[in-house]
Amino acid sequence: MITVMSLAGISLAGNCNDHQQVTMADSKPVLLLQIGDMKLMKYTNGGMVLYSVKKYSGETVAEDLDREQLAARFPEMAQNLEG
Repeated sequence: MITVMSLAGISLAGNCNDHQQVTMADSKPVLLLQIGDMKLMKYTNGGMVLYSVKKYSGETVAEDLDREQLAARFPEMAQNLEG
């Protein structure tokens, strides 16, 4: 009985690797706007809409910002999104 239970536990534990770990954004970034040498990119990650700000050269200035964080750090970009 102990052997059968152990084998069942091992076989069930072996299937635990089927979960998916999200390490990248769910969607490809979409360019929303460009102000000067800065680009605002939008993407989704785990169902959340997030933003990243990059220089035109490709250097990342900020990433994984929600709408509030974007407005606090880059108010001009947030205003352009609203209107």
